[in-house]
Amino acid sequence: MLARLVSRSVRTSMNLVLAALILAVVALALPAPVGAYAMSFQILSVKVDESVTIRTTDFPADVLFTVRMDKAGNAAVDGIVVGELKSGSGGSIEATYKIPAELRGLKTIAIRFESERGYYAYNWFNNKNQTNTGTGTGSGSGTGSVPNTGGTPNLRIQSVERNKSVTVEARNLPTNTYFKVRVGPYYTFSKEGVEVATVNSGSSGTIVFTVDLPSKTKDVELIAIRMDGNGRTAYNAFKNYDANNGSTGGSTTNPTTGSCQITAVNPGSSVSKGGDFDGSWTVKNTSGKDWEMNTLDYKYVSGTKMQTNGDIFDLNTVVKSGDSIKIVVDMLAPKDAGTYTTSWALVRGGTTVCNLNLTVRVK
Repeated sequence: MLARLVSRSVRTSMNLVLAALILAVVALALPAPVGAYAMSFQILSVKVDESVTIRTTDFPADVLFTVRMDKAGNAAVDGIVVGELKSGSGGSIEATYKIPAELRGLKTIAIRFESERGYYAYNWFNNKNQTNTGTGTGSGSGTGSVPNTGGTPNLRIQSVERNKSVTVEARNLPTNTYFKVRVGPYYTFSKEGVEVATVNSGSSGTIVFTVDLPSKTKDVELIAIRMDGNGRTAYNAFKNYDANNGSTGGSTTNPTTGSCQITAVNPGSSVSKGGDFDGSWTVKNTSGKDWEMNTLDYKYVSGTKMQTNGDIFDLNTVVKSGDSIKIVVDMLAPKDAGTYTTSWALVRGGTTVCNLNLTVRVK
């Protein structure tokens, strides 16, 4: 198979109106926003390659959670289902889940609780025999709950400059509150998280700020950032490579820069071990200038190499400002199950015009 480019023009006004009507209908069908909970859970004990025992904190009542596990680094999004949790009266609950055969032998494993109502929390643990780990050595502090539905603080990564800085948007913070910001390697954050700044949430509770990356994160692939203030926390993680499209290493929804907008990334689901598939990005030219034929290339930058026909290709068609193009790369999935990320970019000479990130789960 050959790499392909398929031009796509801007949607017509009629399609936009139809899409708006569909979104309106879908919005009416959605359940009402759930209340805010500072939900989290800690790792109590681990039996290597066998099971993990957890204890929840401030879980909402009467919610059915699906429990997933995966290798650490993707918050167990689309991970292997290992059980369910019915929260009952909520609050604190202890439960034990078996480590699936596919994850045995891994050094670190992520575990995630998620519900159809929008609640979620995740954490990770070292896959070795241990008890009374709490939230110290052997467990992470990566938890979250219902962003933007009831005032729960959350972080969104806006841009990253490799080994130098990260720009973050923090939302739903308590107003006029000081937060300490810590940054460190994801897998050893509890020991190596470094305080890099103190910020104030101001009168709106939404702020954008940039912090320098500490020396402990130099050349580290996955980095964590955490804010703590007045008993409230917000947490996220990001890949340590140049990116300005809001990516955290997984899929993004309509990330926009001054030059482009990613409107679709495929495949959107899992792929088979060793199977052929097309990795693709639908990119809208938002630069205000036409992309002339043969002046841009799209090329492999970093991450897992899955391409089969080369690392760089010409953009051999004109893309007018406001129009979109579908960039397709023939790929071959790795032979081992897991979650893999490959990073490409649309470039003009040595200048990056648009970052193209793709994460796939191999089953």
